[in-house]
Formats: sequence, structure tokens, C-alpha cells
Amino acid sequence: MFAEVKHFQWTDIEDDTTDPDFPTLLEMYVTSPGHSAVLRYEVAVTTIEELTRRLNSHPCIAGHGQVVVARFDRQSVESFLRSAVAQVSADSWEELEHSLGRFGRSEFNMTGAYWSPDPWGAPPA
Repeated sequence: MFAEVKHFQWTDIEDDTTDPDFPTLLEMYVTSPGHSAVLRYEVAVTTIEELTRRLNSHPCIAGHGQVVVARFDRQSVESFLRSAVAQVSADSWEELEHSLGRFGRSEFNMTGAYWSPDPWGAPPA
């Protein structure tokens, strides 16, 4: 079974004329052709500048579930993710969900420890 992005939902973007605050949250809905089930993933999209600011307050950052861009362009991020997700295949939904976890936090894995540190959390005092 292969993975395919059904659609995206940008939760923090009103229009394309203004860049969002980073990181911004992208909900990615993934299916497999011929199947009705859809899995939702949360992807943190950020810039090099925002990542650098976080590194100033945290010595290490886990990188899964984050897309880092040099310049924000919604269509480029969506194209990148569509292409990357289309390369994922598995023998079952469980394996597909696990393999896609590198792109974002699955709706079945909404633990607070997915991003470390949480990109939306306050910097340490």
C-alpha cells in the first residue's frame, strides 16, 4: 500500500500575503489510493532563523516532524511533502502510519513529547 496526501490545512495562515509566525502548524491528511481511511499528521514548519533562536535557548533539538525552509512558500512546502509522502509504502495501515511519523505527529500519537523541545513552548528561564 502506498501513501498519498489527500489535502493540507494550514492552521495559522489567513492568506498568502503575510508570513505566519514560526513555527506554524500544518495539518497533513494522508490516505492510500483505493482506501477510504485518512490519517492526520501535524507538521511543524519553521525557518532557519526561528530554529536558530530556539537553539540559542536549547542546546539540542530533535528534528522529526519539522520542515525547515530558507524562505516560506506554502506551495513549495506542500509540493515537498506530497513528493516525500508518495515515496512511502507499507504492508498495512499500522506500518504506513509508523513510516509517515517522520513527517509529523500522527493523530494516534498526540503525546506531548513528540517534539523535543516543544517548538511552541516557552524558552527555559
